[in-house]
Amino acid sequence: MKAADAGRGTAVAESAPAPCAGLGRRLGAGVYEAMLLAAVALIVEFALLPLTRPGGAGPGAQSRLYVPSASARWLSLACLFFLFGV
Repeated sequence: MKAADAGRGTAVAESAPAPCAGLGRRLGAGVYEAMLLAAVALIVEFALLPLTRPGGAGPGAQSRLYVPSASARWLSLACLFFLFGV
């Protein structure tokens, strides 16, 4: 069945509804979304790095593993929760 295009007066074929996406396409979209969320999380954590690292690191501090304080970890969690939750 054809419908008339109101702007030009020409016949336009009605399109059938598109088929649903397959399992592979849906899984690929999920992986893509997960990679985007991971990239955003890394950007947020790099932006919070000056707020969560120790102020006066002594010599040799670069070779040691640093665990942020509890308040810095809560700040990081709150920022990520707000970003991903909203």
